[in-house]
Amino acid sequence: MTILIIVESPSKCKKIESFLGANYKCISSYGHFRNLTGLKDITISNDKFHIDYELDNAKLKNIKLMEKEIKKAATILLATDDDREGEAIAWHICDQFKLPLTTPRIIFHEITKNAIIKAVENPGTMNMDMVYAQQTRQVLDLLVGYKISPCLWTHISRNQGLSAGRCQTPALHLIYENQKKIEDQEPEKVFLLHGLFTSKNILFQCNHSMTTKEEILGFMIKSQTHKYTIKCGTTKQVKKVPPNPFITSSLQQYASSYAHYSPKETMSLCQKLYESGYITYMRTDCAKYSKEFIDDGLDYIDKTYGADYKRTLLNTISLQENKTNDNTLAQEAHEAIRPTNISCEKLDEKFSSKEQKMYQIIRNRSLMTLMANAHYESYVAKIDAPDKAYYSQSFQHLVFDGWQKIETSETNPYFHYVQTLVSNITNNKIMAKETIHNIVSHINEAQMVQLLEKKGIGRPSTFSSIIDKIQTRNYVKKQNVVGKKYEINEIIMEKNKIKEKMSETEFGNEKNKLLLTPLGKSVIEFLYTYFDEIFNEQFTYEMESNLDKIKNGKSSHIICSNDYDVLIKNMLQTQNEKLPKKESHSVNEKYDYVLTKYGPCLTYKENDKTHFINLKPQTDYEICLRNIDNLESLFGEKHKSRNLGNYLELPVELKNGKFGAYVSYNNAKIGLKHLDKTYDEIHMGDIIDLLDSNETGDKPSNPNIVRIINDEISIRKSKFGNYIFYQSENMKKPKFIKLKGFRENISTCSDNAIKKFAENSL
Repeated sequence: MTILIIVESPSKCKKIESFLGANYKCISSYGHFRNLTGLKDITISNDKFHIDYELDNAKLKNIKLMEKEIKKAATILLATDDDREGEAIAWHICDQFKLPLTTPRIIFHEITKNAIIKAVENPGTMNMDMVYAQQTRQVLDLLVGYKISPCLWTHISRNQGLSAGRCQTPALHLIYENQKKIEDQEPEKVFLLHGLFTSKNILFQCNHSMTTKEEILGFMIKSQTHKYTIKCGTTKQVKKVPPNPFITSSLQQYASSYAHYSPKETMSLCQKLYESGYITYMRTDCAKYSKEFIDDGLDYIDKTYGADYKRTLLNTISLQENKTNDNTLAQEAHEAIRPTNISCEKLDEKFSSKEQKMYQIIRNRSLMTLMANAHYESYVAKIDAPDKAYYSQSFQHLVFDGWQKIETSETNPYFHYVQTLVSNITNNKIMAKETIHNIVSHINEAQMVQLLEKKGIGRPSTFSSIIDKIQTRNYVKKQNVVGKKYEINEIIMEKNKIKEKMSETEFGNEKNKLLLTPLGKSVIEFLYTYFDEIFNEQFTYEMESNLDKIKNGKSSHIICSNDYDVLIKNMLQTQNEKLPKKESHSVNEKYDYVLTKYGPCLTYKENDKTHFINLKPQTDYEICLRNIDNLESLFGEKHKSRNLGNYLELPVELKNGKFGAYVSYNNAKIGLKHLDKTYDEIHMGDIIDLLDSNETGDKPSNPNIVRIINDEISIRKSKFGNYIFYQSENMKKPKFIKLKGFRENISTCSDNAIKKFAENSL
């Protein structure tokens, strides 16, 4: 009879079967196969906790296959992942197919022959406390999603893509608070002083920063006659310890900073490497290795680099031997993320370049953590200066590279030279250049992971999904930030002559930062105004701690769920009368500011019809008020308009429409797409010939466009004759209107005649 192993992912099955032989069969649940679809599925009270799950329709075929194989099997081994979700899937298998809760449960953290065989030989049973923790987390998330999110639809937008989230909302608040700091910052100009000394032109930095030109000039005048002396401090022995083993959060941070992988992408790459048997399980908060891996790693280091490169103090990175089959102890024995075989230096060519790079990141870190400290000699040299100031520079010399054998070590080429200098030295140049201090930077994904971990929002295994979700919801966008230009003063003294020059420099340029959108700002301000009690950091941290207590059997999932449900009900009852309805914000007599599913807009009424002007993506209501005298500067590309001047005493307006840039001249619209220039690059000289040759109106670059009426309406030709093409901003597909019944000449009639005909034909 067959022994059936059930895992989450089908990609594991073939490898597991190859390890165990013909008596074993491995099938997959394809992850979760039952869903919690709404509030109707849960029953919560002081003494009751019940969930009705629904089968995932997309997985019905596989569910029938699982049922068939389970009936045939002599023994069943549940082998889902060793985390809350994996434990919950194991429970779902038992519940759906009427298996006892004592069904054998095996756990492994790497897909290697030894690990699989060891797991099969030492089965445990399901940890119901972990199941309760997962179910509680699921219920809490659903209560927020289904009870709080509808308030957003009423207040902000009926687009049901808007949602509140138990962890998603506090995460968004971190970005909101940082954005407020950026808006409130007061950057300060200061001069930083550096000097070039000795015949080697060695750079030293002055310990005094000055804020005015007068201070700098006074300092430099005194420097003209100053006699410089140098003193080298005591040489110290410095050791640099290896980095810590990777856990989920630290790997996400490093991969984001070093390789520019998003947390979501990092986890996806690691999933492939894990399922292929190359690394251990990537969801872990344990920064320790098994004794077996440490022994293998040290042996590899000894043979490759020599015995001196082996780490000696291993207690901080070594797991204790797990001598019982208790499932709780097995959970505590999670290892750090590492390669399954340290001798495997490179993956097969079938793996992508990103997968190859991720493997190298993990392997290199694992090697470094098992290697000896790097040793340096270091000292600080100081050169005295006027006004009791001094210049300083640190010098270090590599004695033994240790773990830095894997990475580049640092050493200063002038370490020995500076120590030989006599007390009096020459100054070649003093440079004082203004820089901007106190600039608050936006948050990137690596910093976001760090903040989530520090604040206790979510758990490492959920960080990637939290960060991805606030971007998917369009609350946050990852993009570059253009810095602000400043006039910078640079004062240089060389050969006792002082020179000054001004230059324009940008400060605050940033790449791949998480920027709050106007929609995200509206959502977070609303939620923290009316529901702060369940979204503030302290409450979120305490709830995560409570979920951990449930997982460890120290708290009741029933009480936790009921208390949370009662809290939300009471808040909704209290706030119901206070909650505002969705409304627009008046900017001036003509325009109102609104948020749509497509972004921020200004609206205005004309001929009993509401018109929309899209704005630049980051434009919120406050920005509109600050630019009330120049609102056009906030218009999106489509609504740009610029007066190029007059030609033959008639105004020429450059505009941006659905079909690109065009000019409006003498009641005609002339397409400019063929100029192959951006809107901002087009000037009067580029279009004089077009104005001269234009006799009948618009001549767009699209040969099928006969005439452009406005951004929504144009006349086009087809093999069946001319027709009206009509598509407004809110229409996903255009309307094609026959000209049958239109009695005027389409070339000479007014735009308004065609517009009215089109609107009446809809």
